[in-house]
Amino acid sequence: MLGGRYCSQVDIAKLLAKRLTLSASTLRNRSEDYKVQLVASFINDFYADLVDGRIQPIIDSVYPWDQVEQAHEKMANNKNVGKLVLLVS
Repeated sequence: MLGGRYCSQVDIAKLLAKRLTLSASTLRNRSEDYKVQLVASFINDFYADLVDGRIQPIIDSVYPWDQVEQAHEKMANNKNVGKLVLLVS
């Protein structure tokens, strides 16, 4: 929701035609125990694949820390596809 809660680019008719399901969730209202279990499950299921490079994050841009405002502006304008990385020296 970095670009706002509304999206004019989503064609709901195409979602329906393909019988796609769109679901969303937030962890904000979940218990600490749930969050701990979720992280443990992620580590158990995917950590080795991340370490071995079988799963790789999509990195859009890398910024030095002093360009954090430019990185935030890019994200706020929904101009990135993937992660924005800030380098701290």
